[in-house]
Amino acid sequence: MELSDAATRAEMQVEGRALSAEIQSLGAHFAMNAIGALAAVTALGGDLDHALSGLAQRSPVKGH
Repeated sequence: MELSDAATRAEMQVEGRALSAEIQSLGAHFAMNAIGALAAVTALGGDLDHALSGLAQRSPVKGH
């Protein structure tokens, strides 16, 4: 897991495939949530590439 100024990058293995997810929020907990979401996509037979693209496009909610 790597943190930059505005994103978190997580490297993982899903069904023998090496994946990298970039999340536009800082923190290990966001990476863990992304891994959980990708596990759900896999379990439901979804498209991992589409899910990874969605994660990369997600923007954090602005605070009040």
